[in-house]
Amino acid sequence: MKTLTTLLLAITPALLWAEPPRLPNPLEEIGVDKYGKRAADALRLYAPVVAEARLSTAQVFSKEGNKRLAMATVVSDQGYLITKASEVVGSKELVVTLAKSPLAPGGLRMNAKVVDTYRPYDLALLKVEVSGLRPVVFSKDEAVLGTFLAATGLEDTPITYGVVSVKTRNLDDANKGFLGVGLKSSEAGLEIESVSERSAAFDAGLKAKDIVLKLNGTMVASVEEFIRTVGSCKPTEKIQIRIKRANEEKDIDAILRRRGDVPDAMRRFEDPRNLMSGALSEHRTGFPAALQHDLFLKPFECGGPLVNLDGHVVGINIAHSGRTESLAIPSATVVTLLKDVGDGKFFHPETEELEKSKSNLEAEIKRLDALETRLKKDLEDIAKKLEGIIGK
Repeated sequence: MKTLTTLLLAITPALLWAEPPRLPNPLEEIGVDKYGKRAADALRLYAPVVAEARLSTAQVFSKEGNKRLAMATVVSDQGYLITKASEVVGSKELVVTLAKSPLAPGGLRMNAKVVDTYRPYDLALLKVEVSGLRPVVFSKDEAVLGTFLAATGLEDTPITYGVVSVKTRNLDDANKGFLGVGLKSSEAGLEIESVSERSAAFDAGLKAKDIVLKLNGTMVASVEEFIRTVGSCKPTEKIQIRIKRANEEKDIDAILRRRGDVPDAMRRFEDPRNLMSGALSEHRTGFPAALQHDLFLKPFECGGPLVNLDGHVVGINIAHSGRTESLAIPSATVVTLLKDVGDGKFFHPETEELEKSKSNLEAEIKRLDALETRLKKDLEDIAKKLEGIIGK
């Protein structure tokens, strides 16, 4: 009796040994977004999450080219919105489009103008001549690590979604010293790979291929340690770098600068892998407080609300800063900056500290004036006593 295998081989040899038919590749037919953070099926699940904040979200266009510049967030019913300043400032005319709503089934499209900016957070305050807009409600709670988030747009579904990856931190490097070198670890040691023009390193005479031996008299073993040590110094502070150039060792003094004083410094030394996900925001660092998440946002998609799964607005997206990194200004910070929004301007938190310092100095001047008056009187009394003694 023939076995089943023998029987099958005799009947359908082509069926058994022919190459299996090629199944359609869903990536080719549908695109990678079916499996990414912009997959339509996944975004639809987030629709209830952005339902409220979407009504306070807008898109900013340049009127001359009808080009998308940034997202915006309604912050006052009197026609004020905030957006990313570096993306909109400089455009001659701006147009704002709001999402469709029960009050505006066709959406709203109106002219807008920049009335104020706040450079530390790269924010611009826009004004449209329409009242009755729906301002966003900012959450009082900070988003914690691992919290799921969504970026609102004009559609019923979000732009994309993701999670909080790094808690709020200060990215302002204004008070950190900057040398201006690119480093790498080599067999010879810590090697200077590149020197930024017009930087402290350039002015001090450091050159590519120099080997760093010591920094301020202490050996440095890694790039991270070098960066951390330089960053702990202040701008205008002098540091000493001992290097080996060819077969000669020498000490070089450098006066540190601020990072912002060196044109395109960060762009020159930026990890090229950051560009693998597309264009990054021009202004993407230096914020005094920033929440980091992994939502993939294009530069013109920054400026809108960032919400958690309860639909609460936990921040304003402000920059796409790396391959898997985007930044948002926490809601608590935004609320502080909007204290004076009714007057058509941002509130500057630093003014409180300056006013306090001014008040303290004025009080000290009064104290010193009173002390001077008292000392003058004491001096006059002593002079009279001396005169009386000498006279005797």
